[in-house]
Amino acid sequence: MIGSMVEYPELIWSMFDTKTYNEQGVYSIRLHDMGVPISIVIDDFLPIDTSGGVTVGSEKQMWPLLLKKAFSKLMGNYKTCESRYWNGAVGF
Repeated sequence: MIGSMVEYPELIWSMFDTKTYNEQGVYSIRLHDMGVPISIVIDDFLPIDTSGGVTVGSEKQMWPLLLKKAFSKLMGNYKTCESRYWNGAVGF
């Protein structure tokens, strides 16, 4: 789902309440829960594997990692993030 979102940069931009790098590492991302827009506040600490690489997304861009983290927080954890729920969360 995140991969197809790159075709709609304005949608991605509108989801981020925090639009610039934040030295405190705190970001607010707007998702939808049951059709209701809510702001999810997250930090920039990401899960890493034993070699120090991130375990979700890509290290080349930060927005997919932050979006995945916000969605995971909305759903309860990373494990429950199944792709079928993405459409409702991003407002499609």
